[in-house]
Amino acid sequence: MKLTNRVIFTSIESLKKLNNLELPVKVAYAVKKNVDALNIQIKFISERRNEIIERHGKDGKIEVTNKEAVLAFNMDFDDVLDIEEDIEIKTISIDELGDAKLSSADLDALAFMLTFE
Repeated sequence: MKLTNRVIFTSIESLKKLNNLELPVKVAYAVKKNVDALNIQIKFISERRNEIIERHGKDGKIEVTNKEAVLAFNMDFDDVLDIEEDIEIKTISIDELGDAKLSSADLDALAFMLTFE
């Protein structure tokens, strides 16, 4: 499945939340496989983010008062987030989640792996 790094970066917390819920075995398996597949890309994104911070920041931070540095960081990081990757994603039917408690923001972040039948 083609996913941008932006989708991956914004979904990882919701995926971890889903991963911590008690789910049917088949669903838990699919979630675990997705977490494993996305963690590889998250590592890449984090490494690029740190490099960009080092390039535009000071002492591992971007000073928010330095508008030029903030703008340069945002432009470079947006370039990283816009990269599209082909990731093997296991889809899950929303019905298979049963009584899992997720926010609408979590469902939105996980929409790429959910099917609505």
